[in-house]
Amino acid sequence: MKQMNNEIIYPRSEEEVLLILATAKKEGHLLEIIFDEFVKKPFSMPVLWGCRAYFYGLKKEELSAHPVLFTHLALLSAMDGDLSQAKAYVQFMGKTPRLVKMDTYDMMDICRIKTELVMPYISDAQLIINGTLTVKGTMAMDSEYGIIVLNGSLNLEENANIYGKFFMNGKYTGNGVITKGKNQTPEEGEIAVYLELDIDDGVTYNAKGNLAENQLIIDESSLEDTTTGTYAINNIVAHDGFQITDILLDGKSIINDSSYVTKNQETGEYNVVLSVSEYRGETIKFAVKAKSTVESISIERFPNKTAFAKGAEFDLNGLKVVKTYKNKKTAPVDIDKELKVTGYDMNSVSAQTVTLQYIADDRYSDDITASYEITVFDFAGLNKGKTTLTAGGESFVATDVDNAEHVVKFALDKNVGDISALKDKIRLQVQGFTNSVGQIDFVSSEVVGQNAVEATYVADIYVDKAKTVVIQYTIVITQPTLYYDLAEAAVVVNGEYTYDGTQQTPDKENIEVTIDGAVVPDDQYTVEYGENVNAGTGRLTIKGDGIHTTNSKEETFTIAKAKLKNIDALVRSNEFTVQNDVKHELQIEFGEIEGLAADEYTVSYKKISDQSNIVANVSNGVITTAYDTSYSKAGTAEIAVNVTIKDSAVNYYADFELSHSINVTLTKYVKGTSITITSDSDDFAWDASAGEYKVTLYKGEKIWIDAKLNDGSTDVIDYKVAEGGEEIAACDGITISALGKGSTIITASTGKGATTKRIAVTVLPTTRLELTGTETYEKVFGDSAFTLDVALKDTALESKLSALRYVSADPEVAAVDETGKVTITGCGETTITVTSYTEERAYTSDEYVVIIKVKAPHTQHIKDNGTRVEPTCEKNGSITYRCTECNEIVDTEELKATGHKWDEGQVTTQPTTKTEGVKTYTCSVCKKTKTESIAKLEEPTPVEPAPTNPTPVTPTTPEKPTVKPVKNGDVITDDSKAAKVQVISTSKKTVAYKAPVNKKAKTVSIPATVKIRGTKYKVTQIAEGAFKNNKKVTKVTIGSNVSKISKNAFSGAAKLKTITIGKNVTEIGAYAFKGCKVLTGITLPAKTTKIGDQAFSGCKKLKTITIKSSKITSKKLSKNAFKGITKVTTIKVPKKKVSSYQKLFKSKGLSSKVKVTK
Repeated sequence: MKQMNNEIIYPRSEEEVLLILATAKKEGHLLEIIFDEFVKKPFSMPVLWGCRAYFYGLKKEELSAHPVLFTHLALLSAMDGDLSQAKAYVQFMGKTPRLVKMDTYDMMDICRIKTELVMPYISDAQLIINGTLTVKGTMAMDSEYGIIVLNGSLNLEENANIYGKFFMNGKYTGNGVITKGKNQTPEEGEIAVYLELDIDDGVTYNAKGNLAENQLIIDESSLEDTTTGTYAINNIVAHDGFQITDILLDGKSIINDSSYVTKNQETGEYNVVLSVSEYRGETIKFAVKAKSTVESISIERFPNKTAFAKGAEFDLNGLKVVKTYKNKKTAPVDIDKELKVTGYDMNSVSAQTVTLQYIADDRYSDDITASYEITVFDFAGLNKGKTTLTAGGESFVATDVDNAEHVVKFALDKNVGDISALKDKIRLQVQGFTNSVGQIDFVSSEVVGQNAVEATYVADIYVDKAKTVVIQYTIVITQPTLYYDLAEAAVVVNGEYTYDGTQQTPDKENIEVTIDGAVVPDDQYTVEYGENVNAGTGRLTIKGDGIHTTNSKEETFTIAKAKLKNIDALVRSNEFTVQNDVKHELQIEFGEIEGLAADEYTVSYKKISDQSNIVANVSNGVITTAYDTSYSKAGTAEIAVNVTIKDSAVNYYADFELSHSINVTLTKYVKGTSITITSDSDDFAWDASAGEYKVTLYKGEKIWIDAKLNDGSTDVIDYKVAEGGEEIAACDGITISALGKGSTIITASTGKGATTKRIAVTVLPTTRLELTGTETYEKVFGDSAFTLDVALKDTALESKLSALRYVSADPEVAAVDETGKVTITGCGETTITVTSYTEERAYTSDEYVVIIKVKAPHTQHIKDNGTRVEPTCEKNGSITYRCTECNEIVDTEELKATGHKWDEGQVTTQPTTKTEGVKTYTCSVCKKTKTESIAKLEEPTPVEPAPTNPTPVTPTTPEKPTVKPVKNGDVITDDSKAAKVQVISTSKKTVAYKAPVNKKAKTVSIPATVKIRGTKYKVTQIAEGAFKNNKKVTKVTIGSNVSKISKNAFSGAAKLKTITIGKNVTEIGAYAFKGCKVLTGITLPAKTTKIGDQAFSGCKKLKTITIKSSKITSKKLSKNAFKGITKVTTIKVPKKKVSSYQKLFKSKGLSSKVKVTK
């Protein structure tokens, strides 16, 4: 990375990127930085290679968040020589592009381009044959990694050859019939030639087989009868640097005393000798196995240490060597088994050359070497007199140096403050050199003995002038402890505190603790608070930490009353609109103001205006409207509800009487005298002779109806199913649903009963679908297409249900045409839904759902994250790992029992001078107990009193540690230790709720505000994935400041049954409650306007969704906002919005089987 004119030029250098990644890993956000540096920004291939260790350390679940990183892993694997692994990554990215879900199309294009760059080098050239393969001549795959896959029979005619890797049904052995020839599995780096020898009476013989170019060439003229009674195949030449390693018959070695392979060391030729006595009179098919010889070795990565102290053991840790075969393939060298290391002299202080000799190949090993340079130095150790520490304005010399154990100690004679923050003050010196201290890291601090504090550091010491060699020293610092008696302290609480419904907790910045005028540092005591919620007197206690301070001191402070500015939360009613057909008693809805009791205020009522005297009375929270039989009273009125806060109120005051206005509208009633009903069904018609409407339906069918009154009527229509017909049909005023076989009458009447129309409904039984075969198909990518066999169970209604419809939920996994033919298109899982339907309207019968699961070719086990059985105090646990592809157990790991964690114990029986006592210990994990005896008490002896005027010790004020400022994006635990939150804005003081600190909490209350380091922040969001896949929480209450529930916030919370959403929530994110299997009901407040995709999908027991908002529009609803809601759910909406919301929600994915009512 270069910087020109204050502009950063990319790509960055390897050193810069490594430093950035190391910092990110330490701070816990490595994945985000890798994505930023290697996806969003340009980078060079050498930098990618240099950072490979960070990529190899990523976990599977982390990669699933950014699938584009599989491309980087494919590149690294190819560069590292692991082509099979690189191929697996590319197959995953190339054949399942649907899994690569990017935020923008640009990132998708980057992913595809990178995949295409890798593919030519590691692609799998494949020939897949599903029938019979007959080979008359030569058949070969052009690619070095070509694969021939045969799913049928194989017939090799005479002199026919097949070259390349050969698979039967995807494996080395299969169920195909081999007419002639035999497949044999070569090992890595090997080839195989198959020979057929006819040995008759010891006189004639011949050789047949697959003799491929650049493999083994057998000269038939060299087959001679030997004088030892055996047959020999002489002068076998291993071309292209291969050497013969074994002879196999039926997959087993036949090398023994009478049958063997020999090698001419001068010519490199081989002779195969077969015993006549063992094989005369039969045809022998055997394989000669050959392995490529090594041409050279090279150092790919040097050891971690290339400089050694005199006398130190040699260390090859970190060394990586690769070998190159004569056929130009490469492979890692086994450092322990295949290398001989020479050239290191531990007693010679000098520059030395280390030689690595390859010894696994006896033919070429003398000539195959690699080397690198090292340095041996002399180290005399630290100089005790020159090893110093600067602290508290003074310099301290080391009191002890142990150069054998690499330990240096400082015993300070005075307290200098926080010795856990002295790493920049330590001065260490290597004898003979200066400026030789490298990295110093703080390890720990603790109290030791009665009066000393100890801190431990680890320092890297450069012991050569070039600063290339590091030896680690442990630094131990001790100092005496200071004691303050807080019982004698003066405590002052600064700042102003006003009632807000939460606990008031003055932070240490507003608390001043002094003893005789000297300030006690705030890191040397703790603060405990009383309830401190209500206005009045708050209490806090300053407690000693037991190290620097003892005892405690209580102090009080004032919590002021809050000024109440409005009563909107107390009086919730805003308006009433009713018709003048009856006298109405309108109940004013009252709520609560937190912290304000009912006896702390008075309520009165007053008419502000009343057009046409439509309000007869207002009293005790009830508004009574005027009424006359002529229905003439109509108009508007405004009622004031006045509240006076009493002086005796604990938490609130008001400067004047507070008022809330309620508008009342009385409209004129116009009687309905006629009803006309229409429907979208051609079967719905008026029968004049019977004086009623008639319709014939089939079970499960639903039709729309529209009833209209005479012009100007404000009457309402009531629908009622005749007694006994509730199981046959149902009517909600918008639709008629056929429930069961039979006939019934539905009446539509005006509210005053002035007119009534009848609907005669006849319901016939419905046809069903029948599926032949399985409902779940497990396929491998590349499998042939197949057809689903679905038919009508009976044919009585074939004329009405004239066709079948097939719909795939994900055509990128499996596509289906109108005939039910399924074609595998990618990897993953999808469902195909089959229904019968009519041509006239979208009436469907019972649905059948077929599950299609498609996997990538399974060439090797892929270990999952493991199923963990936790160990107990006394019993071992285990982790069982299974293959993610085939579910086979591939590994197990034992977890040792944790052992009991005993507490400090409690005396359950006090000892006396005559009897022993008993002390009982309890394990904090399993609650098991153990006891031990306490010795009898000795007879007391008089003790002289201590002096009454001990000499006081003047404390020295330690340095105050710095506090890291809060930044936007920080994830922090709040002061109450109850919640993890992420800072949204430090200026606006807002945070998002990330997770409860207690991971096992079943009931969670998300507060309106939290305190972070004493500062109050509003909780305005539930963060993305906050409770995702939480298996513990059953009940959640969301605070009043939360306005947004983010994407996946409660997705997969399998035990969440009850949730209370705050009144200010305006947005529900995509998949917010998806998969909450036991959630029974949810209410969205009046301010909710935005709902994301599939927010309530898969909530199997969700009976009601209550939507109080009247402001939801199409623009604010995602395309599939209501997709996935099950038919057991009813959506309740404001009365005026039933019709419009029903149409709107269906356009956003809502199933027609879900009811929308008032």
